[in-house]
Amino acid sequence: MRHLRMGGFNSEVSHRGTAYHVQTEDKGPGFHYVETIVYCSGRVVSSRKAPYTHLLSVAERTYRIQQFVEEQHTDMIEDIHAGKLDHL
Repeated sequence: MRHLRMGGFNSEVSHRGTAYHVQTEDKGPGFHYVETIVYCSGRVVSSRKAPYTHLLSVAERTYRIQQFVEEQHTDMIEDIHAGKLDHL
């Protein structure tokens, strides 16, 4: 399940009997990066930060940044389902 919130997404993901919480957000003006944090049993097991300064001068900047946030969130969920966090 994925919930849109201001500038980000939260999802509960189950993989091989393990429950993960994936949280992605735009850190906002002054920071210009997206951060995704993956929790398992309340503990941070993975994180990813990606700058989006390359999007600041494009048309439809707000839409493109939100799309960037969603893509990073989806990529992390796909990594979980692909077993890339199994070693953690």
